Formats: sequence, C-alpha cells, structure tokens
Amino acid sequence: MGLVLSDHGQMTCHMSTHTGARPYTCDECGVSVTKPNSLKKHKLIHLGIRPFECDACPMRFTCKDHLKRHYRIHTGEKPYKCKFCDRAFTQSNDLAKHLRSHIGQNIYQCTVCDKRFRLLTELKQHYPTHYVDGEIPEEKNNSSVQKQSIIIPADSNKPEISITFDRNLIDTANGLPTSITIGICNDKS
Repeated sequence: MGLVLSDHGQMTCHMSTHTGARPYTCDECGVSVTKPNSLKKHKLIHLGIRPFECDACPMRFTCKDHLKRHYRIHTGEKPYKCKFCDRAFTQSNDLAKHLRSHIGQNIYQCTVCDKRFRLLTELKQHYPTHYVDGEIPEEKNNSSVQKQSIIIPADSNKPEISITFDRNLIDTANGLPTSITIGICNDKS
C-alpha cells in the first residue's frame, strides 16, 4: 500500500515532490514554494520577523528548524555520518556533497568539453578555461537524450544560465536528476 494522506491539500503538496510544481509564489521577490505554509514562513524574511532566538548567542531565525541547525554550532553535534569514513556533518547537504568523493559521482557536466565535476562551484571555476579573447565556444549536442532545460535569466551583472538534464535519468529515491549540464550565455544583445 502506498502513502495515505487525509485530505486533498496534503495530496497536492505531496505530489509536488514528484512533479516539481511550486504553485505558491512570493509577490515581493518571486520565490516559489510547494506549500502555503512555506510561503507564510518565507514572507517573515521580508517583514524582518525572526521569532526563534538562540539561547547561546544573539542570532535569531524565521524558522525553528533553522535555529535547530544553527544550534549545532554551539553543541558540536554532527548527526549526519559518512558510512565510508569517520567524517560527520551538521547538515545533510554537506554529507551528500562529501559522499560524492567516495562514490565518484560527478553530476555537474561542462557543456563545452563534457568534463564532469562533483560540485557546482568546481564547474563554475572550470568554465573560464574555455574563454579565448572573450569568445564562447560551441556547446556539444547529444540529441539521443530527452532534455529538459531551466533558464535563469540574465541581469545587468550576471549572464544567462541554463540548467539541462535528461528526463530519463531521474533518481527515483530523491526525484532529482542523476546528471545536469550547466550552460552560460554572455550574449548581451
């Protein structure tokens, strides 16, 4: 038997974990979230309301979970343990990044030379190696995959960024692509 939810709203929120839908949008900054309660919490940022206060330092937070995560700085708690070595982390995302070093999972791929990287920051550091006299080389194209792209529009200081992934290569455990490609467009026309 699958997951049982008590009402339509819970089902809608749950299904967004599979579809990627984020139907609730902040009218102030455009951030989109999956749940109405998440939007309510997000709006506290704009109002400057931080009701959760650390009892060990003056830091305040909009969300109880953020306070709990912060408090680990004071306690030294590292609940996310690597199963391959003795390292432990305060946050699950830091463990996920670390695990890639053990399993060789380089999910960030250069659109120019197909070189892969473990971290997005490593890919960003790699891209300038392809620029010669301000020219951007042609991207490679593999038409055998079913690509889906997300475009992050350019602004006055940053180029347009495209994030592309193969819809056939989605990790069923977490619903995320197993490999993504990031492209940068500096066309200012």
